[in-house]
This record gives sequence, C-alpha cells and structure tokens, in this order.
Amino acid sequence: MSREEIDAKKEEVITACGDLYDREGVKGVTIQKISFLTGYPRTTIYHHFRSNEEAIIGFLNREYEKWISDIRKIYNENSTLTKTEFAEKLARSLEPRRIMLKILSTNICDVERKSRMERIVNLNKSYRTAMILIRKCLDKFFPEMTQQDKYDFVYVFFPFMQGIYIYAELSEKQRKAMEEAKVPFKLGTIYETTYRAILIFLKQISGE
Repeated sequence: MSREEIDAKKEEVITACGDLYDREGVKGVTIQKISFLTGYPRTTIYHHFRSNEEAIIGFLNREYEKWISDIRKIYNENSTLTKTEFAEKLARSLEPRRIMLKILSTNICDVERKSRMERIVNLNKSYRTAMILIRKCLDKFFPEMTQQDKYDFVYVFFPFMQGIYIYAELSEKQRKAMEEAKVPFKLGTIYETTYRAILIFLKQISGE
C-alpha cells in the first residue's frame, strides 16, 4: 500500500471520529463505530490510533493544523489590517472549526491520560505553532502594541477559545434553563462571538 493510500485511510478514520464526537460526544467515539463508518477493519484503525482517545487527539491535531494554515494565510496575504479587519479574519478562521471548539469546551484531561505521550506532544506542538503565528500577526499588523500587550492578547485569546462553543451553540435545554434562571446572555454564532471578543481584547489591551 502506498503512502498516499495509508494517509487517505487515516484521514477517513479521523473524519469519522469527528462525526461521532459531534453526534455522541466522547463516549460515542469507539474503534468499533469508526470501523463501521469507514468500513475498515479494526486492525487498520489500530495501526493509526491505539485507543478511542487517541483518535480524538488525532482529530483535534488535524483541525489545529487546518486552522494554522488559515492563520498563515491571514499573515501572508495581507500587508496591513485594522483591528476590525483582523478580528473579522481571525474569527472567520475559526468558523469552520466547530467540532474542534466543541472538543476544547470539554475537559480533555481524561482523553490525554489515555493517549501516548508522543500524540499529546504533537498536539501541543500544533498549539504552540498557532500561538506563534497569532503573535507574528500582532507584530506585523499592530507594531504600536507593546510586547506585553501582545503577550496578554495571546494568553487571553487562547483560553477564551475553550468557551466559544458553549456560548455559540446553546442547546434548547440550556437556553430554557438560562431563561428560567434569568441569566442574562446574548446568543451569537461562532463568528459573532469570536469577532466581538477579539475586538474587545485588542482595544482593552491597547488601552483604547
């Protein structure tokens, strides 16, 4: 089997993992169900991932790499950006990453505990690359920001990402519970929630 065929099968397995997670959550991701969705025997899936949890880590890593590619485009394809334009483009880059944001909104410590260290290290390398690229964007588009301002933005924005899905994708039950509890909230899409937050972070950190 060629390298291309092996990579194509791995991609199908990862996609099936994401579909299962989206529909059924972490407990719904099993090697048996991935096998059923892809038509591949379990041995083929175990060749790529030793556990259900590793498959989730694999999906998360792939989505980070796709997001990194989008951030790189923002950096490479624009010579200047205003805060509003940057907020719009960065928010748009997360719009297709709904399942990634869904996974980030949960406690993935249990998933990591049942995955090999090398898989967790690879995921963290992708996470680090995303942070570096965001920092490079700030350096390029907002040279007036201090080094501390840029540091603060990165370390506010990335933790914020873990809550985007929760507020942008409220279930009907959650919505009714918040209404009955009289919790003030404003619903928005992933884009709207992210755009507003980025703009606020940029302006407040810069002292505007």
